Amino acid sequence: MENSVTHSVGGDRLVALDGLRGVAILLVLAYHFLARFPDFYPYGEAFAAFASSGFLGVQLFFVISGFVIALTLQNCPNIPTFLVRRLARLWPPIFVCSILTFTVMHVIDTPFTEYRRVGVQGFLPSLTFIGPEVWLRFVDGAKWIDGAYWTLFVEVRFYFWAAIVYFIFSRQLSFVLFWASLLAAAVAETLYSGPLSKVWDLLFFPRYLPFFAVGAITFDIWRGETKYWQWPAVAILVFLCCYREYSTELSLLTAFLVALCFVPSVLFCVAPRTLSPLEMKPLVWLGRRSYSLYLLHQNIGVALITLAVTGLAMGVYVLIIFATIFILVLLSHLLFETIEERSHKLAKFILGFAKRGRLKAL
Repeated sequence: MENSVTHSVGGDRLVALDGLRGVAILLVLAYHFLARFPDFYPYGEAFAAFASSGFLGVQLFFVISGFVIALTLQNCPNIPTFLVRRLARLWPPIFVCSILTFTVMHVIDTPFTEYRRVGVQGFLPSLTFIGPEVWLRFVDGAKWIDGAYWTLFVEVRFYFWAAIVYFIFSRQLSFVLFWASLLAAAVAETLYSGPLSKVWDLLFFPRYLPFFAVGAITFDIWRGETKYWQWPAVAILVFLCCYREYSTELSLLTAFLVALCFVPSVLFCVAPRTLSPLEMKPLVWLGRRSYSLYLLHQNIGVALITLAVTGLAMGVYVLIIFATIFILVLLSHLLFETIEERSHKLAKFILGFAKRGRLKAL
């Protein structure tokens, strides 16, 4: 199958995937800066209608992760290699970003920072990727340094189960994830409420697992491993996600927008040339820095915006928002160059050293 999205950046990256990350982070930025905290913005709800669905950028990130983790697992010979690569990718940036966010939230004094400020206990969930709902059983006041970090707890749980499935039980990752998603959702609906539902949600995150599963399935289709069950599975999972959002929000528009989150992964398989706009260099550049930007953007960005006084012209607020985004993007770029890139090289060095050690032992 001819595939225009296999063009690489740095030798091993799918350009359109980075561009899609760029789209996802822009959606999240719009939501958090325009719609998420109207009680604290100096412009209130003036832009809320424009960005109220931007939270779906997170779901788009989950679909991308399903695709990327399936690709990563295929290129990892064992679980330790996978863990080293993931840890090197995730931990150094969140360590630095947690410290920066904690500092800003205690230096800037606005109603927003007073509302969202946390103590040093916040480093426990943030640096372990384990949600406050677990830590609060042992430590009072354990909260995320930045509430946006909740997605990392979902991500690492997916990494855990994906690695278990791929390396231990079966290398048919997408097939197992499909049935696991249906089972997790069915049991969640049966439990509905109570302590068992909380345990089930903690272990299998049924609301979000289907997004990852679609990403993994479309990866298999994209690489040419087409099987009879894959497209029906994608259709079922997309319907499941849309139905869950509709039953929660009671909005057909929201359900439709959820469906749009899956369109790029489907196009990867059936019409890759239509994704060429995602290969625009600015979008790809932003997508490569999206992790650091995601970690920094919410609390720091809104704290900076809430320094502005009320009663200014809307054009001034637009300039303030863009200036805030510029500052955050610049800071994310610095972190990408100094932290992310170096931690990636360190992971390659560690894995190479370990491999050479094994060869010498033989």
